[in-house]
Amino acid sequence: MRGKTLTWVVRFMLLAASAATHGVGTEAGTMISNTATVTFEIDGAPQPPVESAAAVTRVDERIDVAVVSLDGGLPLMSSAAGEATASFEVANAGNGSEGFRLVVDAHVDEGGFDPLVLQSYVESNGVPGLQVGAAGDTPYAQGDAPELAANERVVVHVVLRLPDGVGSQAEGIVRLSAVADTIARAYGVDDPEDAGFPAAGAFVAGAGDAGVGAVVGLSHTAGATTISAEATLRVDGPFVQLSKTALAIDDGQGGARVTSGTQITYEIAVEVIGSGSVGDLLLTDPVPDSLEYVPGSLAVDGTPQDDDFLPRDADFAGFNTAGDTVSVRIGDLPAGAAPRRVTFTTRVR
Repeated sequence: MRGKTLTWVVRFMLLAASAATHGVGTEAGTMISNTATVTFEIDGAPQPPVESAAAVTRVDERIDVAVVSLDGGLPLMSSAAGEATASFEVANAGNGSEGFRLVVDAHVDEGGFDPLVLQSYVESNGVPGLQVGAAGDTPYAQGDAPELAANERVVVHVVLRLPDGVGSQAEGIVRLSAVADTIARAYGVDDPEDAGFPAAGAFVAGAGDAGVGAVVGLSHTAGATTISAEATLRVDGPFVQLSKTALAIDDGQGGARVTSGTQITYEIAVEVIGSGSVGDLLLTDPVPDSLEYVPGSLAVDGTPQDDDFLPRDADFAGFNTAGDTVSVRIGDLPAGAAPRRVTFTTRVR
């Protein structure tokens, strides 16, 4: 009797449902079905293949981020207003959608000064660079977590101001960190330097896309450089800071409604920050057509001023009727001196 022979040919098949991939890996939530198939012969005759039951796995979400400074690593030179804008790019380097909390730290350089953080903005209006106002970029509020898809990136602008009394060529550092909202919620921390911040490999069940688990990626390793980026602010001389506010509004009926006849008192504050001094400082403020200047209302540092600029060589504050402009010549003003304050009243036409 001739012996029977059995030949085994083993073939493995990987089938992925919705296996969309990114430069950062297979998309979180992807279902991977792994089936083994055996083909064989008996006495040289092919037999029907045998297929195993599918082994199904699902891809977890990996949380990773990359933050870089867009200022080329060069010190930011403060503007003439004593302010500077540090710009960063935040990229979702994970494989799923994730919200990121933006944490600004201005207390980085112990040997330098601490910049004052005025406001952060998320670039959102399609125009490169910081745009402020109704049609501008989105102001960032602490605790917000802008959502980024895998591989998506966004530009963040941090507006800084020099503190008082900073000398020329002094430097300060500001750091921006992007912390995954999943981490902040699960561990109750949003500071990478906090002792409770999770290490790479930490797992949060059910916190990823489509209910999969979330794994803390390598960008969260102690000492990792991708979760944060820094920008340097350098003082390069004296800078003039100017602000204007509506100090009081009087509608004549005990209220503050702005209607025809309402009086609005403005205050303008001028100061010099940094080091050194500025000379021949002249403040001008044209009164718009919808307002009229109230004669005799001008004051400088609380001292009433007349409106006529007379005598010519001694009176440097007044109202120019030809140009409907309040004008005050302050002259020399050193850095660190108390702000000079100009007040005047207008009436709505």
